[in-house]
Amino acid sequence: MKPTTTFLFFKKYLFFVLITFFVCSCKKDSGSFISKGSEKSFDFGSYTPKEFKVGTLDAQRKANLQGQLETYYKDFWQAGGLWGGILVAHKGNILLEKYSGFSSKETQKLIDNQTPIHLASVSKVITATIMLKLIQSGDANLEDKVIKYLPGFPYPKVTLKMLLNHRSGLPNYLYFSSDEEYWDKSKMLSNKDILSLMIRHKIAPEFEADSRFAYSNTNYAMLALVIEKITGTSFPKVLQEMIAKPLGMKNTFVFQMSDTLKASQSHYYRGGKYPFDYLDNIYGDKNIYSTPRDMLAFDYALYDDKFLSKELKELAYKGYSYERDGVKNYGLGMRIMEWENKKKLTYHNGWWHGNNTVFVHLPEDSTTIIALGNKYTRAVYSAMNLVSLFGEYPLEMVQREKAEKQAALEDSLRQIEIKDSLEKDSLLRLDSLKLKEKTLEKPKK
Repeated sequence: MKPTTTFLFFKKYLFFVLITFFVCSCKKDSGSFISKGSEKSFDFGSYTPKEFKVGTLDAQRKANLQGQLETYYKDFWQAGGLWGGILVAHKGNILLEKYSGFSSKETQKLIDNQTPIHLASVSKVITATIMLKLIQSGDANLEDKVIKYLPGFPYPKVTLKMLLNHRSGLPNYLYFSSDEEYWDKSKMLSNKDILSLMIRHKIAPEFEADSRFAYSNTNYAMLALVIEKITGTSFPKVLQEMIAKPLGMKNTFVFQMSDTLKASQSHYYRGGKYPFDYLDNIYGDKNIYSTPRDMLAFDYALYDDKFLSKELKELAYKGYSYERDGVKNYGLGMRIMEWENKKKLTYHNGWWHGNNTVFVHLPEDSTTIIALGNKYTRAVYSAMNLVSLFGEYPLEMVQREKAEKQAALEDSLRQIEIKDSLEKDSLLRLDSLKLKEKTLEKPKK
């Protein structure tokens, strides 16, 4: 039976009321150190991006690259039903730019070149850049202890550098916050709450500071607080003043619950809407929304030493963790692969809810690969393998046969999707129990 006009109106009205209530309830505590109206004046400096010099690309070479990229797009994105946007540029020439799927399946709104998509952990690249720019301006130092900026921070040996390169040993908030003794998951968790929980419960570190690498979202949630402390400005505003406005990134912002209606939705593999949860108010480690075009402008700025000095980029794009053999490493906000042929791949992937993302920055070969998806599938990560088209990177170029195998694999996700929330909750509880065994004292009630 076709729904009546009255029913549809009531459904939209109810949705608006619920969203309004959710947004208003979150506004009571932004989770930032900076309350509304208390922001101080901070000199963010001025930066005018220089025009990126478009390199010469032989006509035959360009045609060959475009042909291979079109084949990849058809085999992976079209055949796999991927939603999102992908952009590949080489020497300033955009060789592939495509958009597909829905920003919102509910409203049937399509994705286009102005649709902001959740960057997931690619957000860390931008957060790290903001921190490095503050170091460049002399407002902070890589070796500064975090406790200098966050009073009560219970890990006195941890430095800003250790947050950036994931060698701090900080416990991952995704795990300890899932324990009901620490947090009521009916309430939104904030960056400030994460710090308060670690201080109050004296949660033990995973390991001695700077003794090894362990990826932890807590590092970048704390970096966002440090950035706020230094600037006296909320992290969402800092992003606008230091990155988005100067670079003309008009569709880039830090997501807050008040952005719920304008932000693209996150979807399960089969297209169902991924609901918000109590972790969706935390920023720095995630929660930056952007577009492939905006991220290309960001990528181009990284080539300019006035935007970020050559010395700091050299520090950012080198590995810091060689305790284990292998090609993978981590710099200051950038993942790295290093091979014996001296080739270095600098990139970052992301995954949050139904969003899978890729950002590849190859300064040596003047190549950019940006892939942002908002309907869960690991097939998005295949975009990384495209680097083999632009240099001697020991990554196998993706083939159609692999695309078909991937499609079969993704089809099995129907079963995973059904159990997703239950399994995720069980894993988080298990990890929180392991953390609790190492906690210095029992949680206070």
